[in-house]
Amino acid sequence: MKALLKKDLLTVRRYLRVAALTPLIFALAGAVAEKGAYFLVLAPVMSIGNIISLIAYDERFHWDRTCDMLPVSRKAQVTEKYLLLLFYLGITMLLCGAAALIHFGWAETEWMIMLMLALSLLPPSFLLPLVFRLGVEKARLLYYIAVGLCVALGMQFRSEPGWLISAALGLAAVLALLLVFALSWFLSVRFYEQREF
Repeated sequence: MKALLKKDLLTVRRYLRVAALTPLIFALAGAVAEKGAYFLVLAPVMSIGNIISLIAYDERFHWDRTCDMLPVSRKAQVTEKYLLLLFYLGITMLLCGAAALIHFGWAETEWMIMLMLALSLLPPSFLLPLVFRLGVEKARLLYYIAVGLCVALGMQFRSEPGWLISAALGLAAVLALLLVFALSWFLSVRFYEQREF
């Protein structure tokens, strides 16, 4: 697992340096913009793009096939991508949460964090199983559709939505999101283990 993480971090440093900084740029823009909620809500969504790009580089350089010849299970390969995504999302959420708290105060930050969680966990939950089943090229159109929907939702909720809710309902929503993400992880492992190149 450490070797896989090191390989992906080297790939990020070599090919995705600017993309890796995108959430930081969005968080800074949201912190200083007068109506910065839109930027802050969208920043975590960019994380899935970086993971999809890492998988695309693996396929382009045939790392996926090379890795099959090494003593590394396909389950470990998928798990490493999910862990990297969670780590990246965690950093992005901290940055955006801090920026929102400074700029908007706790009352507005609470609902924004919920929206950021939903928009950052749902797209990878649906996309990654398809990517690991079909490959990046076949699933790329779905990625663009998902990001487009997230942008539309982010623009829709630039102010606090009226339906957002009690603390108990918010906690239930977070648990449901984590359950969907865990199911996605499980399906990705199964699909990738069954995939033939």
